[in-house]
Amino acid sequence: MQVLAFADMHGSMRALKEIKSKAKNADIVLCCGDLTIFEQNLRSFLRELDKLKKPVLMIPGNHENSRVLKKACDAFENIVFLDARAFETDSLIVLGAEGNGFGLIDRQFDKLAKSFEKILRLRKGKKKYILMTHAPPYNTKLDSILDGHCGNKSIRNFIMKSRPSYAFSGHIHENAEKRDTLGKTRVINPGPKGILVSISA
Repeated sequence: MQVLAFADMHGSMRALKEIKSKAKNADIVLCCGDLTIFEQNLRSFLRELDKLKKPVLMIPGNHENSRVLKKACDAFENIVFLDARAFETDSLIVLGAEGNGFGLIDRQFDKLAKSFEKILRLRKGKKKYILMTHAPPYNTKLDSILDGHCGNKSIRNFIMKSRPSYAFSGHIHENAEKRDTLGKTRVINPGPKGILVSISA
């Protein structure tokens, strides 16, 4: 399965053009938040992504309100609102959560992690899975800025415990397209132009 992930488009028509081009080779598209600048032209961008005619999984970033984004997503056939939810295909599970991009600890995500862990236990060994968050995990190349790290420890702890194949996140624009590993998990900030990865069964 070919997965196209992107983050922090912030209303860029140039980035949207890149995503539409790369999506021709994708089976599923993941948006890790901040599709817009404070929801400007939100429906227009969702309409263009809906035209891809394949599942486009959306979580909010700090530029989108979760309730506003859900309502907008619900109006489109191929757009799936995935904040604090799971999406499944025959061979893949995608778990989505915005995560707190401005704090080291996210108690809300810690609670959500328990629900995610239950989903994974019920399907243990049957499917690969991906985590998508807006906030990056702590202490990786994805959250390195200046001389320190500003990512989220709750997300890092979940990745280390549950070991997804990939964990995609954005939020830190300076680290767009950077990659790292946490244990066996490949963590990637796909940036606004997106990155394609292949998930084998």
